[in-house]
Amino acid sequence: MNGTAFIYWYRDLQVSQLFEAQNYVENAADARIFGIELESTWLPIDSLTLGAQFSFLDTNYTDYEGCLDAKDLSKEKQDCTGNQLSRAPRFSGSFTATYEFGLARFGSVTPYAQVYASDEVFFRPTNESADTQNAYYLLNFRLMWRSQDRRLGLDFFVDNAKGADIILHETAPIAARFAEACNVPQSIADNIIAASHTPAKAYGKVLSLTKPNLVVTNHCPIDPQEITEIVKDIILHWKG
Repeated sequence: MNGTAFIYWYRDLQVSQLFEAQNYVENAADARIFGIELESTWLPIDSLTLGAQFSFLDTNYTDYEGCLDAKDLSKEKQDCTGNQLSRAPRFSGSFTATYEFGLARFGSVTPYAQVYASDEVFFRPTNESADTQNAYYLLNFRLMWRSQDRRLGLDFFVDNAKGADIILHETAPIAARFAEACNVPQSIADNIIAASHTPAKAYGKVLSLTKPNLVVTNHCPIDPQEITEIVKDIILHWKG
């Protein structure tokens, strides 16, 4: 088992908030972070590996009187002194299990499972309920194949493998329209979308695995008429 304890003090901490699809950054706050991290790995039998990780964070802004709520800049500044830091859950932890099946000259196959749990998370220094992610847990799975010499590998995975209330995910625009709107060659548009974005058909596959109750997609249409084509590709795999 490994353990770590730490404490940090910050002056003029940069605080980032999302404002109209852009980051709004203030170089404004003093803060303190105290934390404890524990991790352990156990091999009870050959080929089986179990792992556990636990984290505790006690965070607060020690001096942050001129605190802005970037989702509504018309509001008066607040005093966020004493509030919890953004994206810093008080408790979090995970448990993992892997088992390697040897296939002789055909390499090996290793299933992997993870349970991850997190306490509530605040996304703005104001710590308002509208900007809070309640405590949650995730189930993640992998199936990994490796060649005998370990030079080749193939991974299949499903993250967040349980029913979700809502999924928010970016979706790629249509490559031909992206090339036209941005005045770039079609080949460059294809490369940008393939490297940085999720095609609508792939997003539909993600939804078919996670089965959410509500779906939101962003970062996609250049023109309103594109929405019809994007929805058409999504529902090839997901009929929700």
